[in-house]
Amino acid sequence: MKKVLWLVIFLLFINPVFGFAQVQDSPSTKDNSNINEHPYDLIGSDGTVVKYEDYSSFIKKNKIRMPEVSKKGNGTVSNTNMKKILEDKNWRNLDQVRSFDSNKIIGSDASTINPYAVIGTDGRQKVTNTSISPHRMISYIELDFGDFFAQCTGTVIGKDMILTNAHCVQDLDSGSDVESAVVIPAVKDSHYSYGAYTMEKFLVPRGYEDSDGSSAYDFAIIKTNKNGTSEVGDVTGTLPVKQVNNIDELSIKIYGYPGDKIASTGIVDQWGMSGKVEQEDTYVAYYSLDTAGGQSGSAILNSSNQIVGVHNAAYTTTGGTTINGGPKMTKPMYDFITFASLQ
Repeated sequence: MKKVLWLVIFLLFINPVFGFAQVQDSPSTKDNSNINEHPYDLIGSDGTVVKYEDYSSFIKKNKIRMPEVSKKGNGTVSNTNMKKILEDKNWRNLDQVRSFDSNKIIGSDASTINPYAVIGTDGRQKVTNTSISPHRMISYIELDFGDFFAQCTGTVIGKDMILTNAHCVQDLDSGSDVESAVVIPAVKDSHYSYGAYTMEKFLVPRGYEDSDGSSAYDFAIIKTNKNGTSEVGDVTGTLPVKQVNNIDELSIKIYGYPGDKIASTGIVDQWGMSGKVEQEDTYVAYYSLDTAGGQSGSAILNSSNQIVGVHNAAYTTTGGTTINGGPKMTKPMYDFITFASLQ
């Protein structure tokens, strides 16, 4: 109990958003001297490098598509307390507030990314049943960077695939990649019933690091190992991804494991909120749904529980207006995820 209380006290003093990224309407890399490099090239922590032009052509030629409906899982692994997961560790946020260059977010005065993501009165609600879709696919992720630990949210989208943010696996400030991670689906009251799954490797787009953290590229896939003989997606089921373009005014939902709620209650639970996309640019959607640190990597879900983007940060204008946002499931992002499912 003392260890849990220590974590609660520590979380009260850290930024409520674990990572922030540079945003721009027209993504670019800081070094385009190598014309063979593309910002959506697939880069793996195991040394894998696959060119975007190669895998996008492969996907098109073979007419490969991700499922557009949810897949049901096959049930329970065990009921386990998370007390061991919440032991004393050196927890901290993954990044700091960062300026960005954009004239597309809330008019022309957008200038900084704000660490506060609860907008006005907190509208998040605790999820009381994580055994049903989409909640049993929403996963708590503990990340070990060697010198510190962090927390994010991810979503099960394949038998061994978790969709989250790139900033959850790459800390650009320190130049560190995550060394190990544990994915725990459907946590409720600090307990879980569908197993815990360690990371085998992660896959990120080249553009995330090359652009110093552009939100357009702030997504990643964590590939997981089996829990005994069980794959995470076979146990929990999977949520589908949907390629989108314009989603302004779309009804959406976002669920995850916010650090401020863990801090105030001492319990890991899933929280979420519904609303609409209020504006968008080419690559990022913006909304006033409340989130906090730990919800980085949460899926942006439409009314059919299809993933249309990934929440990554809160943004503010020079006039003080705050809004949340994350990269949309554009064709390059969709192609990346589709090819990652084959790895």
